Amino acid sequence: MQAKPLVLFGCKIGHPHDVRLCGTLTILGMHLGLFKMWPRLHNMVADVLIFDEAGQATDPDLLMGIVGQLSKTMLLVIAGDTQQLGPVVPSVTASHNSLGNVLATSAMQRMRQAYPHFTRVALTQNYRGHPSTLAMSSEIFYDGQMTVGGDPARWDTTRLAGPIMKMMRGAEFKSAIRNRPMALNNNRQFFFNVIGSPRQEDQGTSWFNPAGVRAVVTFVQMLLDNGARASDIGIISMYGEDVRRIKQFLRAVGIHVDVAEAVPDPEVSSVDAFQGREKSIILVHFVAAFNGLDP
Repeated sequence: MQAKPLVLFGCKIGHPHDVRLCGTLTILGMHLGLFKMWPRLHNMVADVLIFDEAGQATDPDLLMGIVGQLSKTMLLVIAGDTQQLGPVVPSVTASHNSLGNVLATSAMQRMRQAYPHFTRVALTQNYRGHPSTLAMSSEIFYDGQMTVGGDPARWDTTRLAGPIMKMMRGAEFKSAIRNRPMALNNNRQFFFNVIGSPRQEDQGTSWFNPAGVRAVVTFVQMLLDNGARASDIGIISMYGEDVRRIKQFLRAVGIHVDVAEAVPDPEVSSVDAFQGREKSIILVHFVAAFNGLDP
């Protein structure tokens, strides 16, 4: 009688060499270690190891998946973006001791610096942003090397651009944009100076800006009134307390947030929580302009 194949992570395994795994570093690292104690998979060797989002991985993160495999692995691929947010180190003790900088710097970044002879392949095509928004990040972070992948015309659709253009032509913005025709026709990024003072929460270290919160809520209302879909809107704030207050004010004006997925609503998150996500319309609230350490 033929033995039934083992099911692991939804993949049927008939033989140790047929194993294909996909999961988080923690899960895979744990199971790769367990394979050494599992008789049936004791000799399992990964011919190819691929680590994605390695720009956020610490040394221990990578080592969990690599230890016990590198001696027989034929190809190691580490993919990530060192210009995005690095690893998050929640431990206050770790962030203030001599090893804090090691943990806060991704293993990928330090490997690039220590082993410049490693084969590196730069992926320079971006498929997730309008050409005008891509141009700014390309110049600031990627030495102008990023290009638009696919047909740029796909961004100039009525559904995506229409509500924004209609809103920007409103009377509220006449004094906000000096060169309105050029801005409206070519740009998909706008900057607004909100006059207001940031404040620190009563108990804690997080910041919020009441005037900025009101401005963000007003923008969301205007976008929705001009035909934008709630599910297309993402709101990013620099501070957790500001995120909480934006959600509170949105609910106060009847805009749903943090409800069941069946109900489309704007998504409000901090920078680290939003990394890797995408929305057609993004509102970024910087909360404060810092001069040195004082807002």
